[in-house]
Amino acid sequence: MTNDLDSPTHDEQGNDFKRWYQEYTAVDGHALNKDSPLIRVVNSDELDADFIEQQILESTSRLPITKGFCIKCQDLFDNWPTLGRSSLREHDSEPDRDEEGWEHAVARSCSTYELEGATRAGCRFCTFLLQSLKDSQLLETFRKIEARLYHLDKNATSSLSVQNWGTGPRQLLWLNLPGKVCEGCNQGIALHINFDSCFLPALGTLYRCITNVLSILLTLESRLLR
Repeated sequence: MTNDLDSPTHDEQGNDFKRWYQEYTAVDGHALNKDSPLIRVVNSDELDADFIEQQILESTSRLPITKGFCIKCQDLFDNWPTLGRSSLREHDSEPDRDEEGWEHAVARSCSTYELEGATRAGCRFCTFLLQSLKDSQLLETFRKIEARLYHLDKNATSSLSVQNWGTGPRQLLWLNLPGKVCEGCNQGIALHINFDSCFLPALGTLYRCITNVLSILLTLESRLLR
């Protein structure tokens, strides 16, 4: 976002941003989607390419890559949230009639700068998450909200939500708007950007499944870096 401190409109813009922030923080995350007035208003902001590049480069140095994943993604995989009885389920588990399901958790924090920095460094899951923002045409929107929050010195990080799909073996994931959390897959920004995951079968077919997943991620990475 372009911000000229010597511009006569800087104070006016700053006041507009503060009013916007007060309204933005007052609204629950589940009530904000890409067509909400508070989200649509940021579309007129101009992004500062130099500022974005600086943030990406700074993020890259903090996220070392090992075996195709950054430290944040590897930690997420090693400590995946346990939701309800999810730790007891397998890829072919039947729905649990004794459980309500739809449990939700925030799995990790991130920013679009981190995602792109890690993507450039070779993290496959960050590549997938960044591509999901691009495919849903929300990357610029997220970055414009990040820029507003950053220049107001407020929390500008997004987060990755995980929710059980009912009581079956699948889970839904989505990236939350910066500084907000949507706790339901059928609400807010999750309507535009959620994707599902499932438990992989064990033993004999596991390697093939992992290979297929990595192949998909590599294809997304190739599309992103063209």
